[in-house]
Amino acid sequence: MSELTFLGTGTMGLPMARNLVTAGFDLRVWNRSPDRPTPLLQAGARLCEDPAAAAHGATTMITMLSDAGAVLETAAQALPTLGDGATWIQ
Repeated sequence: MSELTFLGTGTMGLPMARNLVTAGFDLRVWNRSPDRPTPLLQAGARLCEDPAAAAHGATTMITMLSDAGAVLETAAQALPTLGDGATWIQ
């Protein structure tokens, strides 16, 4: 199964990410507020310390962030570390 990264586990991102980890995806997560992804960790997701670490070598990255500024800041860190041919879903 592909390595999947989910950046942004707030109000919308948390249930979306929970569905992915429950479906069996190898899910790495990151959130600006580090306590937000706690329920995902209990379900099997792995918390990463920053967007670059979360995205490193991933085949797919999903961002679910609050505004364009947050997306641009997070993507600047994460995109250079994605795997070759990776897909970014925003």
